[in-house]
Amino acid sequence: MKKKLVKFLLIIISIAVVSCKKYDEGPAISFRSAKARVEGDWTLVSGTIDGVNVFNKQTLTGSTYSLTCGTVNYTEESKLKKWRWIFLDNGKFKSENTYFEKNFSYLNGCTPMYNEEESFWQYEEEWKLEDNNKKLVINADGETIKFNIIELRNKSIHLKGTFDGSNYDLKFEQ
Repeated sequence: MKKKLVKFLLIIISIAVVSCKKYDEGPAISFRSAKARVEGDWTLVSGTIDGVNVFNKQTLTGSTYSLTCGTVNYTEESKLKKWRWIFLDNGKFKSENTYFEKNFSYLNGCTPMYNEEESFWQYEEEWKLEDNNKKLVINADGETIKFNIIELRNKSIHLKGTFDGSNYDLKFEQ
């Protein structure tokens, strides 16, 4: 009789743990705090902004410039190479983005010269968890960005949120 009672209690506890998981995509249980799992060096492995893959090439067609030798249409291509987020245990946050850019400048004011270069962009701000560790909040450049945590594992995090009118869906791995 005791064995049946123990089995029954284990089944009930298992169901309770699985049905009460905090994040949509798991895990059901973790022995590390949410803060400890967020802390670390993360690299974006997939992501979209408004449904567009962030690793796709973006073409920015700019203004038309009038030069002494004629009119030039400015075009720049940019492709994300690496997007890195670093969450430190003191609440500090770093973002590092590396892009491969292709644009052109003008030799002697008129002859277009194509440049291909890698550009690097970095900033440091603050982060915290809110709403019973279901939201990751980043304070960046006077703006507050809130992401819903969809998945938070030791080596992966999945975030969704809206910032500046755009919908973000980002997956990072360590």
